[in-house]
Amino acid sequence: MQTILQKVYSQKKYGKSLIKHLNEIGLTANNVTYGHAVWLTEEDIEIMAATGTSVTHHASCNLNMRNGISPVIPLINAGVLVAIGLDDKGINDDEDLIQEMRLIHKPHRLSGFHFTSASLNAVHILKMATVNAAHVIGFSNIGKLKEVNKADVILVNLDNVLEPWISPDV
Repeated sequence: MQTILQKVYSQKKYGKSLIKHLNEIGLTANNVTYGHAVWLTEEDIEIMAATGTSVTHHASCNLNMRNGISPVIPLINAGVLVAIGLDDKGINDDEDLIQEMRLIHKPHRLSGFHFTSASLNAVHILKMATVNAAHVIGFSNIGKLKEVNKADVILVNLDNVLEPWISPDV
């Protein structure tokens, strides 16, 4: 699901997508998370949504390794939980979550002249980095502002995020 070669291999070996094969052998469920998820079909996304299978989105790694761009907006629209994933192949090799959050916003803005198309906004991305990320690693009591939760506040120095300039819509 990360590279085109994996997609082709699955079609050759199983005669179907890897997600469809994994679903048939019982490896899609609400306690299963797949990393990267770049080469998905519409049917794969439907299977993942129906089974509660989640995804970690490794934007900088996929760009760095030339794997492609995960279909995050269709995944979210279908109800698939998407979290941010960081691994050792990021663009700057420094596993900077704030940079990854900013980067994720850019490739998911659809091209064209009609700006009514859905795109990721700051709320989506913050949720991917907090609540959704907590879910995919098995925690339900972190990532939300709630009295009984652990580490329930994120402090961000906006001077470091907004410079040199960023649109208020981001």
